[in-house]
Amino acid sequence: MTTITSPPLVSVIVRTKDRLDSLRYCLDSIVKQTYRPIEVVIINDGGAPVLPVTQSLPDTITLQLIELDTNVGRTAAANKGLDHAKGDFLCFLDDDDYWLPHHLDTLVEPLSLASQSPSDNAVGMVYGSTRAVNVDHEGTEHPLSVFETPFNSLQLLKNNFIPIMSALFLRRWVDEGVRFDLQFDLFEDWDFWLQIHQKCQFKHIPAVTSVYRLHEAASGVHDHTLANNAALCIYQKWLPSLSINKIASLIQYGNIAEEERINRLQEENQKQLNNIGKQHSYALKVIQEKDQNIEYLETLYKNAINTIETKDDDIKHLDALYKNAINTIETKDDNINHLDKSYQHAIRVIEEKDIDIERINRDLNILSLRNDSNNKNVEKQNALIEDLNNQVDGLNSHITSLTEELDTIKSTFTWRLHSKIKRLIN
Repeated sequence: MTTITSPPLVSVIVRTKDRLDSLRYCLDSIVKQTYRPIEVVIINDGGAPVLPVTQSLPDTITLQLIELDTNVGRTAAANKGLDHAKGDFLCFLDDDDYWLPHHLDTLVEPLSLASQSPSDNAVGMVYGSTRAVNVDHEGTEHPLSVFETPFNSLQLLKNNFIPIMSALFLRRWVDEGVRFDLQFDLFEDWDFWLQIHQKCQFKHIPAVTSVYRLHEAASGVHDHTLANNAALCIYQKWLPSLSINKIASLIQYGNIAEEERINRLQEENQKQLNNIGKQHSYALKVIQEKDQNIEYLETLYKNAINTIETKDDDIKHLDALYKNAINTIETKDDNINHLDKSYQHAIRVIEEKDIDIERINRDLNILSLRNDSNNKNVEKQNALIEDLNNQVDGLNSHITSLTEELDTIKSTFTWRLHSKIKRLIN
């Protein structure tokens, strides 16, 4: 029975070499994990410095950076990671792959529960499903398939179906001597799983938690010749250790698996044939409909030709009307130009008249002011004349009065005597 602290430290071993951009994406997927605590052990296998990328890791994640002076290969780099990892649970995530945020949370809990079992044959490794994608030259991912095979020990002997980034296992197995075999630099993870399986059971968690990226820079696992040769090396190592019964079971399982594969292919072929039959029937129906449509379209075409010929005559007539209209428009344009000139002349005349009117209005205002002043002077003169007339009337009255008095005086004896004396003196 193994006692694990809660929550256990998970060590993530990252092998990398000269892929800073993908390493950055890989580490970012670790940072986004909802689980803590995490230790990241980066094995830089003789590549360019990765410090510019690792400096962005937060303080919540412990980092061990192992810089190798020369390239030692995938297998030796993996063992370097195992040597430096300090976690209770161990896992791998190569720099060209990444995890979904719930990956560790999904795997830690079932492995923690299983590790408490007193059974010597308890579950000691869990793995989730993995989505495989193809990465084009622009970095765009295109879905391929999903690795989601439930665990079967015979299937594991036959071929590896557990991508290395999908699994989480106890460090106990490393302490007990499980290592990556240096004779393998391809399928080294398959051999590693076979070693661990000698010590414990595996459990599949049916949830996609990781992404396996296939691209031009991927390992030779996608080269069929290299893959076949590597698989033969695995068989040469493990088949001699199997009992006759185990080998027979493996052969039988292989036959059953092959029969199941053939049955699946036949079922798939039958589905494809049925689908092709349906598509053929549908195609015939579509062809018949198209033939009818073609006949209908031919009729429409002939009608269209007749219509076009009629339209041509109409177009010729319209063209003549158009030319007449153009001539009329040109004549109208000349008339408009003439009217525009006349209008501009009228505008200038009106402006000049407006200036004359303003001048006349100013003169009228001045005359009006002068007339008002003259009217006031006339009123004053009239008042003066009236006053003088009144004075004249007064003088006339006075003269009349004096005349009457004079006449009265002249009629007196004294006046007459005085007049005679006056004449005598003269």
